[in-house]
Amino acid sequence: RAAPPCAGAGPTRAPPRPFPAEHRWGGQFRHAGYAPIRIGRNNWFAMKCTTLKGARTPDYCIVGAASLLSGDHAGEAPRCLLAGNPARLVRTDVYRDSNDDKITYNP
Repeated sequence: RAAPPCAGAGPTRAPPRPFPAEHRWGGQFRHAGYAPIRIGRNNWFAMKCTTLKGARTPDYCIVGAASLLSGDHAGEAPRCLLAGNPARLVRTDVYRDSNDDKITYNP
């Protein structure tokens, strides 16, 4: 008889469950709702970014790795760097060369 799996024994996963459209809040069900996500033109997202409902970005924006993008950032200047959890403005005047993915900053 095999021993039950323990921590470090290998990957384990819970079966996938659909995300419910309603949540229980204060003893009653409320609709979770939806909000549009607007991504500006020619944006670049680094790996493992999460975008929540209602998020908006300006044009030519770079979002840093593992950032949580929430809220409206469309009022920020174009060519900016958003990073963090939650994402915030880190730097402006950031340029990305689409030919070789080189990022340059102007002081």
